[in-house]
Amino acid sequence: DLERSVAELLRELSRILDLWDFSFHDLLGDYTGGTKTMSAALVLVLAEKGGLFSYVGGAGRTKEGLGVVINGQEKALYLENPWDVLAIGACRDAELLFNRCRFLAVRDLAAESARRTERHRPFFEALQHISDGYYAWDNFHYKQALDRLKRGSSLLRGYASASPQTGVK
Repeated sequence: DLERSVAELLRELSRILDLWDFSFHDLLGDYTGGTKTMSAALVLVLAEKGGLFSYVGGAGRTKEGLGVVINGQEKALYLENPWDVLAIGACRDAELLFNRCRFLAVRDLAAESARRTERHRPFFEALQHISDGYYAWDNFHYKQALDRLKRGSSLLRGYASASPQTGVK
């Protein structure tokens, strides 16, 4: 039961992390073993909460390459959190909030997102300035708005030119 597995992991991990004074960012989830449902639940929980991942694989396997890794040929892989790679949820949420003129909420989301992602940090830092600019404009602080929008625009241009995968020119 995937839904129950996710709920149990969230509940128990939260409880244990609070007890030990750790956060989800301190976790490394190894999804090598376990059932497909258990591994999927672990990835879902840690991807959303900011953990990292590991997987033990290897080139040499039994059953003509389809079985388990042959002893002595294991290779541990340490993987980025897919949230960091994709940042899809944060971008979608920022778009919804921005289009509803919730500029302070966008700024807060961008600040949290900038903390969580190395790859997209410049984008989210630019979004913080742009959101502050729109908020200042809405509150008739035009000079402050212009300064923040210029700073955000500059950061965004730098991010776009350094990130050919964005498709932004």
